[in-house]
Amino acid sequence: MKEDTDQPAPNAVTPDSSVQVAEPPTEPFACPACGQMLAPSCRVCVACKRVIDPAEIARAQFVQAAPAPVESVRPKLPPVRFSWPFFFLVFGVSCFLVVILQGLWTDQQRVLLVMGGLQTLAGVWVFFDALHHGVPKPLRWSIGSMLLPLVIFPWYLSRRRTPQAPVPFLEGGPVIRLVILALLLFFLANLIFYFVQGPPPATNPAKPVNEQKSGGTRAAL
Repeated sequence: MKEDTDQPAPNAVTPDSSVQVAEPPTEPFACPACGQMLAPSCRVCVACKRVIDPAEIARAQFVQAAPAPVESVRPKLPPVRFSWPFFFLVFGVSCFLVVILQGLWTDQQRVLLVMGGLQTLAGVWVFFDALHHGVPKPLRWSIGSMLLPLVIFPWYLSRRRTPQAPVPFLEGGPVIRLVILALLLFFLANLIFYFVQGPPPATNPAKPVNEQKSGGTRAAL
């Protein structure tokens, strides 16, 4: 009998035990299993019929109190605007090349052919460079650099520095907008050239041969 009294009870908690008993809640709490709100004195959930463990309540409250990780939001970049410094740079280089070519050749058709070839090479370079930097719509930038080298090509030189920034005018709209813009600028360039150069000189019509002969006959008489 003495041996039975000396043995500790199975459910007894010794003072040296490392297990800490959680205190019962003093405020309404949510069931750790189903989330049903229960009174502080409730020990069995009225919804799922599960025995409430105070340790689980404390653990659930700790998880709810933990702050949620804040997702990193990238700032929205402003659209890339037209770069006037690049425009004057491309315009100056183009004028310099035209002056050099006109000094080498007197045939204007050859000068225009060489400048057109340079525009085509610039458009090809823009296409592959846009693919390399991940710029959207590389084909539009390439075609625009060929048709409007003084507008689209300087714009792309500024665009390639920030590939993530948008350009709604060229990348968001339809292709027909670019074609209409190219036609308008081409018409405007021809109109300015006409006013600067003036109309072509009028040629005097050649006199008929019969009039020349009759005039010579009258002079002889």
